[in-house]
Amino acid sequence: MRSHGTLTSLPYPDARPATPGRRGRNPQRRPASPTLQGDFHEERARILFAGCLLALSPQAFAEVVNLTNSADGANRDAGIAAVKEKLQAACTDRKGTPDADSFEVVFERTSENPDVPKPYSVDAKMQCDLPQG
Repeated sequence: MRSHGTLTSLPYPDARPATPGRRGRNPQRRPASPTLQGDFHEERARILFAGCLLALSPQAFAEVVNLTNSADGANRDAGIAAVKEKLQAACTDRKGTPDADSFEVVFERTSENPDVPKPYSVDAKMQCDLPQG
């Protein structure tokens, strides 16, 4: 296939012989401009600054916990009111803020015994925002 030191057929149809003096260089690549590098570092500094502000905010040091409790009542409404009051008191005793919107009844039951003064029992849960410290 070789004749007089020249290449007559290439191993691949698109292959070209290497050009001397151009190894390892990409003629299409240009060095990054200083303004683009400055923009990158500036944006990075902004993101770091925003992260620091978020980390130092009071809400970043808060913790949300789920409190559960149960209470008895003469009827359903009385049982729910009693357990809600217990959950709010437990949250404020821990110096937290109760989230009334998160209140949820988990389980309800009525006693079959007619001699029980408060036959209705309610289990419930509520979220409480506690300050970390």
